[in-house]
Amino acid sequence: DSTALLYLFNHKGQEIVDADFAGLTRMSLEINERTDGAFDPTVGPIARKWGFGKDQGQALDSNAVAEMLLYCGMQHLTISGDTVRKDDPRTEITYNAIAKGYGVDVVADYLLEQGVENFLVEIGGELRINGQSPRGLPWTVGIDAPEKSALPGQKIVDRIHISKGGLATSGNYREYLEVGGKTYGHTIDPKTGMPVQRALLSATVYAPTCAEADALATAFMVMGTQKAKDFIQSNEGIEGVLITATPDSTLSIWHSEGIEALTQTPK
Repeated sequence: DSTALLYLFNHKGQEIVDADFAGLTRMSLEINERTDGAFDPTVGPIARKWGFGKDQGQALDSNAVAEMLLYCGMQHLTISGDTVRKDDPRTEITYNAIAKGYGVDVVADYLLEQGVENFLVEIGGELRINGQSPRGLPWTVGIDAPEKSALPGQKIVDRIHISKGGLATSGNYREYLEVGGKTYGHTIDPKTGMPVQRALLSATVYAPTCAEADALATAFMVMGTQKAKDFIQSNEGIEGVLITATPDSTLSIWHSEGIEALTQTPK
């Protein structure tokens, strides 16, 4: 949509004045800082060049990546009130890794304002939950097996029971490309410009809001298993389920302490 704010910011100018746009950008900057740059919505041009988008997939050489990294990075953005500016016209923002969660929160907050106490809001697999399900119990949410061939909901490896909060999952097992005989996941490491290749297959994050959970799930895929565990254990209110591939091709499922309690079947 050539009239959308994001399109205008990315392709037509270096400044946008809009409260929601500024709020989402401010939230992204905060999470970028908290994750030491692992969450970065400015790497979209590199992801597209790799082929995660409308461009055809191609293996990029280090020189091409290094050149694109010059104008990627949250340091190119500044926020003043409702105004977002960029210092390089080539810098773009792609909010794929937080927009669904943000949208879920907008709907959930509206329901709360209207006095609705029990609900589950879902957009593209990202959730915000409050109160009880129609059964009078916490809402039960299944976590998919991180397998390319499995359809969403076809193979559940874990279940958690939630009464309040946001939940989001990120993984490289459904969105990937094959170039030159190699398989690349769709998550780009903002520091290197290269697709992440780690044993971590999926990260499910529980947080106070869905936007935060959404962004952190992506960041954890960049950070890898141990750094993701460290972040969860040192940040109050953040819980997670990390599924990794073991050397013998089986799945290892790690629960944070808070999530462990939520996996117990409610009575």
